[in-house]
Amino acid sequence: MNHLTIGIDIGTSSVRVAAFPTGGWDFIDATLGTRTMPVSRGTDGGETVEPDDLLNAVIGAMDDCLANVPPDAVIDAIGTSCFWHSVVPVDADKVPIGPVLLWSDRRCADVVDALRAEHPNLPDITGCPWHASFAIAKIEWWKRRGFETPFRWLSPAEWVESQLLIDASGPSTCMASASGCMDQANQCWLTDYAPLLNPISDTPRIQLTHSFTERWPLLRAVPWVPAIGDGAAANIGTGHWQDGKITVTVGTSVAVRQCCDGPMPIRPEGLWRYQLGPERWLVGGASSNGGSVWHWLCSNLKFNPDALADLRSTPPTVTVLPYYSGERAPWWTDHLTASIHGLTAGTSGEEIALAHLEAIAVHTSWIGAKLGVGTQTILAASGNALQQSPLLAQCIADACGCTVEQQETGEQSLIGAARWAMHTINNYELTNSNIIIKEVHTSSTDGNQRMQSIATRMNDLL
Repeated sequence: MNHLTIGIDIGTSSVRVAAFPTGGWDFIDATLGTRTMPVSRGTDGGETVEPDDLLNAVIGAMDDCLANVPPDAVIDAIGTSCFWHSVVPVDADKVPIGPVLLWSDRRCADVVDALRAEHPNLPDITGCPWHASFAIAKIEWWKRRGFETPFRWLSPAEWVESQLLIDASGPSTCMASASGCMDQANQCWLTDYAPLLNPISDTPRIQLTHSFTERWPLLRAVPWVPAIGDGAAANIGTGHWQDGKITVTVGTSVAVRQCCDGPMPIRPEGLWRYQLGPERWLVGGASSNGGSVWHWLCSNLKFNPDALADLRSTPPTVTVLPYYSGERAPWWTDHLTASIHGLTAGTSGEEIALAHLEAIAVHTSWIGAKLGVGTQTILAASGNALQQSPLLAQCIADACGCTVEQQETGEQSLIGAARWAMHTINNYELTNSNIIIKEVHTSSTDGNQRMQSIATRMNDLL
């Protein structure tokens, strides 16, 4: 009899579902189901997903996964990772009255300026700096624009769970802690937002609706663990939750995080403080510009990726501010945009592309410095963007002046979702002593000096 745990990873533009042997860290390749979903991007800064597209992506990926599990499979638990900070407004019947407002939706930037002036000390209570990426800003923007008043605001995963499960309740502590609406010290919603949000709950659910019980009989009465944020899942997926190691994840965005268990830590200036659950904390910062910038380069610029590494031996010719999606940590400035400085008629596509990678690395080092990253630090690096552009890991090592251990797999959030379910239901550990390292990147004197000069040029332009 095959005992399996299912992991679901709800990303910004795709959903991935796979089955893992319970107790293991690697999914069964044949069970990996993937569905994409369209993201609508407006010229006004809006970035949204239709709720039905999100739900159908989860359903389709789950169908594919279950179609390929072994015939003697027993499913022990289901765990979900979902992008943080986003919300969907629903009526009393849980019917959406608007789209999913993604974390990257920047239409509420002007509202954030007002909120920052009105409540300057709130980030120390919620752990979330004032910024358009957080759910609290989107809720206030919606309200101040005079749109139809929702009965509730749900996280995207919470809405999906409400459509699949009879006993779905509120968001997990993990999802709530990154909304900007939670009093972290008292583990409850802020008074003004409690009527708009479902009660926080970390209790697994087990009752699929009738139609989905018929569709997925293998999941009948299986514990469905409330979704956790993708950043927390990614840290679990690195295998470094309980050893305090600093991690860097490069997916669509870039995040530098450190985990700790125990009492609530102080939030360092310029960083955020989220939770996995009671007495489990993440402190760190993120940039909205990571793999998304690489995707932009590959879609819009003609260059040879294999030629970039050799260019690092020559002086940089252009300087980039890579803020295509604004800026988060450490300044939390919504209105920054991207720019390329020093262009001439002779500038090559390779020079422009390399300058973008190095600028991402420099910004990552600014976040890392807030966590104490230094010459003795060994960063645990992961994420699909590093698989696509391994040179970025070397740039990060040089910018931080430290060692970067790049992990083999790029599915940390999917792994973390399943492993959290295994821990919650079966008490498996969250630390992996058998991590496969794909490559070790060490900082060189020349590389570090180069990145320091680029950092100075970026600072002068900001």
